[in-house]
Amino acid sequence: MSVVGRSVAVCRARHQAAPLVDALRSVGVLPIHVPLLSVQPPLDGGRALHQALLAADESTWLAITSGNGVDAVAAAVENGSALPTRIAVVGAASAIRAEAHGWAVDHVSPESSAAGLGRSLPARPGERVIAAVAELASDDLARALADRGIAVDVVTSYRTVAPDVSRADLDRILEADAIVVTAPSVIDRLSDLVGTTDLPALVAIGGTTASAIARHGLAIAAIADEPTIDGLIDAVVRTLDP
Repeated sequence: MSVVGRSVAVCRARHQAAPLVDALRSVGVLPIHVPLLSVQPPLDGGRALHQALLAADESTWLAITSGNGVDAVAAAVENGSALPTRIAVVGAASAIRAEAHGWAVDHVSPESSAAGLGRSLPARPGERVIAAVAELASDDLARALADRGIAVDVVTSYRTVAPDVSRADLDRILEADAIVVTAPSVIDRLSDLVGTTDLPALVAIGGTTASAIARHGLAIAAIADEPTIDGLIDAVVRTLDP
């Protein structure tokens, strides 16, 4: 069986989807892009993030838990915020995104999770940590740091909103051969819209997303070995052409 001509649904936000869509096309897959989420600035317009970054000093760590968080901090810096000298991110994908903005990343969590970043961050008690997170992020990072006696200033850097999705677009997702699930919020939104029965094969970008899929009682067809575009493409190929 070949992957050529098979269809894969991509549910990433509109501004994030192009690299994955292009990579799927490059291996002969037919991508179906239906954005289930939209990334927006926080309700305060980024004021809290701006103030936290301005207050940073040379000992401050900036911990970022997603690629969207990286982009939100980059936007704040373009608008006059200061960038701390020590930057830590979750996983390789966020590191690549940060380096694309020209930043030197000092620490990449070996676990692609907020809790993993909290456990591995080379900060010491008494040092300041700013955590740039999503509006509805869990407290995993703060709890992991607190367990080590490290205080953290948790700041909302962005929020996700749910755009309207037509019945026709939902049918396009359900008729695909597979769905690439790039964040827990994607499977949560999909479950809200169509339930958890009769879904195509689910391909997860990493362990955290796979855990979210499992919490819905759903089977996971494949997990990307690395949370990158290349890792996702390999997982899609394994799923469609085992």
